[in-house]
Amino acid sequence: MRRALWVLAVPLLLAMLAMPAQASAAQSGGILLTTYFTGVSVQAGQRIVTGVNVTNYMGQSASISVSASAPPGWTAVLTYGGYNVTAVYAPPGGTRSLQLEIYVPSSAAPGTYEVNVTARSGPVESNELTFQVQVSPAPRSSRPITVSVSYPSLSGGPGSVLSYMFEVDNNLGTSAIATFSMDAPPGWIVTFLPSSYSTTVISGISMGPYSVNPGLVADVYVPSNARPGIYNLTLTVTSSGYSVSVPLSATVTGTYSYSLSTPGGLLSMEVQAGHTATSSIIVSNTGTEPLTDITLVAVQPSGDWTVGLSPSTIRVLQPGQNATVTLSVRPPPNAIPGIYSLTVSAYSQQASSRSLQFMVTVTKQTYWGIVGVIVIVAAVAALVAVFWRFGRP
Repeated sequence: MRRALWVLAVPLLLAMLAMPAQASAAQSGGILLTTYFTGVSVQAGQRIVTGVNVTNYMGQSASISVSASAPPGWTAVLTYGGYNVTAVYAPPGGTRSLQLEIYVPSSAAPGTYEVNVTARSGPVESNELTFQVQVSPAPRSSRPITVSVSYPSLSGGPGSVLSYMFEVDNNLGTSAIATFSMDAPPGWIVTFLPSSYSTTVISGISMGPYSVNPGLVADVYVPSNARPGIYNLTLTVTSSGYSVSVPLSATVTGTYSYSLSTPGGLLSMEVQAGHTATSSIIVSNTGTEPLTDITLVAVQPSGDWTVGLSPSTIRVLQPGQNATVTLSVRPPPNAIPGIYSLTVSAYSQQASSRSLQFMVTVTKQTYWGIVGVIVIVAAVAALVAVFWRFGRP
């Protein structure tokens, strides 16, 4: 029974304590700011959220400006529904409820700080709400430094860059220098950056007392000839004669890629109408994994053309190997002389398609040309016979 009375008495007591401020604001025709608590103890890097009520005692509806001020490097905003609020509109005697969000920077030193909230409408000013924020030291490790990696296991293909983000905390009350190193497989290249937005290569950082240093990056360049598999790496941070090693892993995935080419890069052919010409196509596996069932298809010019590919399917092509495909082209005997386009495409389930476009020049030998050759041969034979007959003594 006593407990129930106490529970009922607490809200009544709070209401009685707020009554003098409300009465004062009502009598002066002012603006009253109230909140749930005015003091809190947190650690650096934490976020504080509390409610702030704005009550209009000015006797008429009004737009009331609200603002929050915080120490340098801190952030304090009044919000409602996810939006930053700079003013509210309240009827006479009406109350508007907002949220005060305070962001304590991770670099904040231990101590007591103040965040103030005020409101005004024209010449009318509200009471000032003062929040006292006690920043207490974070629990420190017995080790001089601690190192944490956001994602210790990453994956990528040959030629890719794996970015390991890590944080170094200085647990000492004095400044210190931290140096970085990485144990990686032979041929792998590692660079350290102060952040993911920087291109400055570093080998270490300077740390303040009890400081947190996040956002550091170790970029690991995977060689283009790296075989698929899981590789082990070790990140080591050294400071004040103490070293911390963090195991990392890199999973290199296989790549599927191939190319089409011709000997000498020649993509033109010349053929007489009704005859056959051939060309070689080289299919090269430029990836790190075997390719299977590469199918080649030719899109021939319109008309009664005969186009063949031998073989038309490559069953297996190992990494680094080449396969030669013979392209044969035979235009119809009545083909009009000119230049025709012919496309050869290759398809694979493991990689995207590739294409080559050939320009085929069709020529036509006329009967008059054959007759002319016969006439010339006959004339030469006649002259030889004349000289043979009359040229003897």
